[in-house]
Amino acid sequence: MNEAIQYFLKQSLGDLATNSPDEGIDYIFMLENEDWQLLEKEWENRSCSWKEGLTYFAGFAELSINKQILLKAISSNNNELIEQGLLSFHECIKQEIESENPINDKITDRERILIINKILKYKEDFDSYPEFQELLQPLEA
Repeated sequence: MNEAIQYFLKQSLGDLATNSPDEGIDYIFMLENEDWQLLEKEWENRSCSWKEGLTYFAGFAELSINKQILLKAISSNNNELIEQGLLSFHECIKQEIESENPINDKITDRERILIINKILKYKEDFDSYPEFQELLQPLEA
């Protein structure tokens, strides 16, 4: 098991995201496809704090490889995890747009509707999270 996946399998991942995120941001780019698959399998057995940490770091990866983790986050029943998932989607989609990559190739219509519905559910938080409003624009285009 490589060093990057070992980092993300730590139980203290949520604390690491809050207290020392730079290392995790570096490691997120070292994950291979099979590492992402392992993280997806681990999801159901992990704490909410771990899930929030992973979701935070996933926001720095490409949408083509982290999308399933982010969809798991926004499909949860935990408001903090949903919010982190939406913030991470915002970061990914912003990166895709800045790289001039069309997001239509990476998000299905069903996924787009799910994300939009979650954003609209939290629209009262737009003042706290202007990223939610920014995320709506390319999804509704």
